[in-house]
Amino acid sequence: MKLLLVPISSARCRKRDMSIAVDQATDAIRRLNKKMDIARERKRFILACEQIQNIALQEASNNTIHVTGQNAHNLLQLLFSEKNSQIPYIGQEKLKQSMRLLPDELKNAITPDKGLVAILEPFQDNYFPPKGDEYSHNKISKKQPDYSLCDVNLNVINKNRVLERTHKQIRHAMETGQPLGWINYEAGGMEAGLARHQVITRALKDYVVLKRRPTAKKKVLVPKKVIDKKKLSERENSWWYRLLSFAPFITNSFHPPMTTIKVEETRVVEIPIEPVHISITFRDGSISEQFPLLCLPPFSQPSGLPVIRAALISSRHFELDSEVDLCLLRNSEINRQLGVSIAEQERYAFERVKLFIEGFVKRKGGLELYLYHTGLEAAVIGTYRAIVTLLCTPKMRGKLMVIPMLPQGNGYNSLSSWY
Repeated sequence: MKLLLVPISSARCRKRDMSIAVDQATDAIRRLNKKMDIARERKRFILACEQIQNIALQEASNNTIHVTGQNAHNLLQLLFSEKNSQIPYIGQEKLKQSMRLLPDELKNAITPDKGLVAILEPFQDNYFPPKGDEYSHNKISKKQPDYSLCDVNLNVINKNRVLERTHKQIRHAMETGQPLGWINYEAGGMEAGLARHQVITRALKDYVVLKRRPTAKKKVLVPKKVIDKKKLSERENSWWYRLLSFAPFITNSFHPPMTTIKVEETRVVEIPIEPVHISITFRDGSISEQFPLLCLPPFSQPSGLPVIRAALISSRHFELDSEVDLCLLRNSEINRQLGVSIAEQERYAFERVKLFIEGFVKRKGGLELYLYHTGLEAAVIGTYRAIVTLLCTPKMRGKLMVIPMLPQGNGYNSLSSWY
């Protein structure tokens, strides 16, 4: 976790826009704890926190403080917790009371005569454009993704606002190298964050499997048959050819001598697949391992594979017990990951699912997996990252097919297969 702390002067804290935003966030927390108008109060809380962080970063100068790792986690719990919620602002009074509890290195950096605003550092570039060498990983690559390789149905996307927004977020991550953020500050309100696992699964699939292999126009040397003028001249000047010249019908039947030369031509040729990788920033600021996109060439759908029906996580949807053969992840094991970052949950799901699929395919020769979603987006992303990683290995292609099964109404509907 990376945390950016922005000191705010007393005068700025007392200005009306800042004080209103803090009051709105605090009041929203109070009403949420009482279960009052949850949807509306959640939206009000998000907007108020965004306003606080916007003000802070507009006032930011070179005295910002960077905190990482366990220190960042401890600091959030110590300073920015408010009735089981976290508000990004701490006033002077609470800061003075908490100074003695801070680590020594932070006591020297934080002055109690100012307020303090916290923001997860991976999200700060949503306010200011990246600059300097320290942000070089966020600079736009000169080579942009070739979206013509994707099997994307724009007519369907444009009719679904959430799906359209998700596609825009994925493309932004592919084009800029910035993580696909769980919190989208530019969107505002209930638009913040990624879509639910049902939509993100559909959207990622559109950028994983290619509808054709990538090609490029290249100049290549190709063999070509042409008349050998030197040998033709030698033949025409030979005594026997001149002797036969009185009978043109004989000499005309001679084929000209040919030779092979290399000629440069422009041709469309297949080129190696170069995957585009994106990472995902979760709401706690942790960042996932890279998810490969534009990586799977077209392939015939396999058939006759051993079939398994599996729920993603156990003990989440008990009605699935009669439908599935097993659960890929145990709920108790997932809960043990709650004390660490969300990226660790994603990594745990990746490792466990990858190990299961590899072992099953090795024993049975293949796997047709009906995967029933049970929520928890970090586990979903880790699972599909494992699936794509395995499909990118030649020995697994044609031996693995995954059919996402998504909850809808009282049952489950399938999405297009990953293979």
